[in-house]
Amino acid sequence: MKVENIVLLFFFSLIIMSCSSGEKTVKLNEFGYESVAYPYYELPPELKDNTLYSKKISDNYSYMNSLKIFLDPGHGGTDRKNTSRDKTVVEADINLNVAMHLEKFLEDSGAEVIFSRVNDDTVSLEERVRLANNSGADLFISIHHNATADSANYWTNYTSTFYHSMPWNYGYEPYEHQIAKYVQRDLAYAMRNPGSLASFDGTMSDFLINRDNGFYVLKYTLIPSILVECSFFTNRLEETRLSIDEFNKVEAWGIYSGLAKFFSENIPEIYFVGDESLLSDDTLKLVFTVNDIYPFNRSGLKIYYNMMETQFEYVEPENKIELILQEPAAGEHEVKIIYENDQNIFSKPFIRKIVIN
Repeated sequence: MKVENIVLLFFFSLIIMSCSSGEKTVKLNEFGYESVAYPYYELPPELKDNTLYSKKISDNYSYMNSLKIFLDPGHGGTDRKNTSRDKTVVEADINLNVAMHLEKFLEDSGAEVIFSRVNDDTVSLEERVRLANNSGADLFISIHHNATADSANYWTNYTSTFYHSMPWNYGYEPYEHQIAKYVQRDLAYAMRNPGSLASFDGTMSDFLINRDNGFYVLKYTLIPSILVECSFFTNRLEETRLSIDEFNKVEAWGIYSGLAKFFSENIPEIYFVGDESLLSDDTLKLVFTVNDIYPFNRSGLKIYYNMMETQFEYVEPENKIELILQEPAAGEHEVKIIYENDQNIFSKPFIRKIVIN
């Protein structure tokens, strides 16, 4: 090889190394320092430039500052058995580290953050659910990293975001699935990972892992909930990235970016207006309304009474939804409403208990 080509190759290698974060030199050869074959990660522009970061945070503040987010770093305490093959990565620790970075991004945007744990503590699944249900939070996010069941499989790696249940099940909430899509897209992009092949977009129902039950924290948490499996710490290349604090920060930025984009949408809300007796004591009318900046989408509304889809009336001038119950039985009943506007944005979950004496 000509000397001129050797010099050009050397300087080209230096340029490539300067453009990518997380690369390191491993050995010296006749052409100069050689970077590792697998690029560790790219820092998002906002994490490299304080001006860009401040602008993004400022742009997000108006729709993030009223939020309360519950972060649940998985495992910890006595549950520290999940480790990478080289033992440098303990899942419990990186779950917490990602959550702590995410806390900063959320709080900079004005959101309030609550944790299930902030140290290497043992917190049962039941306690995590109890804390979340008592928190009054707008969203529960459980943060995890994955592992292969086959100890010989060192190549599998992808990002997945879970929601609870399936569309055919009463417990399914399209609002949660929609949040999962936003988070999955930005988290996978930030990490430069593919999504799971079990779905087209990387989001997954927890029923695919535990049929008809799903994950405990998603099933029993009453506030909207998702669970992220950021990547596989059993992957021989991923374990190197996960051991780097800056890369954990990249993961957190991916989750944050997805949340910010979702909450920037104009999310419809359902409100219970009241109940009105009609004609006789044997008929009850329940009145609801949709708060949305877009015109009412009748085809996007579904109302369930005691888990059965039921008919309703819409009073257009007054923007009222009326559920008329003929001879309702005494006792406690449940009304669930799901609404999708004409922008394909779902309303927040709405379930109301109705007591009839």
